Amino acid sequence: MATVREETVPENFYNLPDPIPSGKPGDLIKAEPYDDYALPYSVSVTRALYHSVNAIGQDVVASGVILVPQGKEPLGGWPVIAWAHPFIGAARNCAPSLMKGLYGGAFLSMYVSMGYAVVATDYVGLGTPFRNAALDSQSNATDVTNAVIAARKAVPQLGLRWVAAGEREGGLAALMIGEREDHIGDSGYLGSMAIAPTLDLKSVIESGHEQPDNLLFLAYGAGTIYPNFDAESIVGPNALARYRDIDKTCDLGPKRVKSTPSPLVDNWDQNPFISKFFKRNSLGYRRAPEPMLIISPISAVVTSGANPISRMCSLGDTIDLESYDVDTDSLMGESVSFQLTWLKARFSGRTSPSACHR
Repeated sequence: MATVREETVPENFYNLPDPIPSGKPGDLIKAEPYDDYALPYSVSVTRALYHSVNAIGQDVVASGVILVPQGKEPLGGWPVIAWAHPFIGAARNCAPSLMKGLYGGAFLSMYVSMGYAVVATDYVGLGTPFRNAALDSQSNATDVTNAVIAARKAVPQLGLRWVAAGEREGGLAALMIGEREDHIGDSGYLGSMAIAPTLDLKSVIESGHEQPDNLLFLAYGAGTIYPNFDAESIVGPNALARYRDIDKTCDLGPKRVKSTPSPLVDNWDQNPFISKFFKRNSLGYRRAPEPMLIISPISAVVTSGANPISRMCSLGDTIDLESYDVDTDSLMGESVSFQLTWLKARFSGRTSPSACHR
C-alpha cells in the first residue's frame, strides 16, 4: 500500500461531548453519514465514535468508518470485514478516517464492490484525543473487535458474520484477534486474513537502523501500556527531543535512514517493561479456533525453527500460507485474487487448507 501524504477531512466530528457519556466497550457514542471521501459513489460511508478500553482497563474512545455497498442488504445482513490498518504514527491526525482516501480506500472499496461491508477503526488516539498504544497489536485488536460491535449499532444492515483482516502491523492485530477468540467465543467470527503481517515485532525493532523512529515508537507504546515505564530509561539523550514530539505530527510512511545511530541506550532490550511488551505482541501462545490466512513475500517466509508460525501450528491452528515473489509494497495488490477467494470460502463455510499439515 502506498505511503503517501493525504489531504485530511474536517475534524469537527471528532470533538468529544463533555462529559463523555458512559458506556461499555463497543457502545456507540455518535455516528453520521459522510460522503466527502475520495471513494466510488457505490460506497456508502458512516463515520463513528465508540467506546473501547485500553490496556489498563480505562474507558477510551476510538473513531472509525463503516463502508457498505449501495442497495438492499442480503438475508442476514452484509458480511463484515473488520480492517486493521498498518502502523502510520501515533499523532491524532494519523487517523485514516481523517484522510480523503482513507489510507488504502481503493482496496477497502474493492471489498465493498464484492458485497462486503468494511469496518475500519482508526485505533484509540488516532482521531480521538487519547494516547495511542503505538505498535501494540493487543490494543489494536481490542479496538478492531469493539469497532465491529459499534458498527452494527450505527449501521443495522450489517450481519453477524465477520472476518478480521489487516496489513503489516494491522495483520498482526488480525491474527491476535484469532487467538483471542479462543476465550471470547464470538460465533459470528470466521477467521483472520493477514497481508505481509509483522509476525515478529522484536526482530523488526532490532533492525531499527533502517527505521529509527520505530525504536522511539516502541518506547511510546510501552509508555502507554505500562504507566510505570520511564521512556528515558531506554531513549538516549540524543533522541529525547524527537521522542517528546513523536505524537505531534504525522509523517505517513517510515523514514528509511541508513547508518543512523540507534536512538536507544545500550541493553535497552533488557528493560523488563520492553520484554513484557514483546511478549504480549508475540503469536503462538494461545490456540486460534478459526482458520487464518497469512500472505507474505517469498523473502519473508519463515519455514523452520522456533518461529511464530511453528508455535501456532503446534497448537493445532489452521493456517493457510501463501507467498508471492514481490516486494512488500506490491503484495496487497498482487494477492487480491487469492484474498477474495479465501474470503468467499470463509463466508461460504468451506474447509480451509492448512500449511501445518503439509
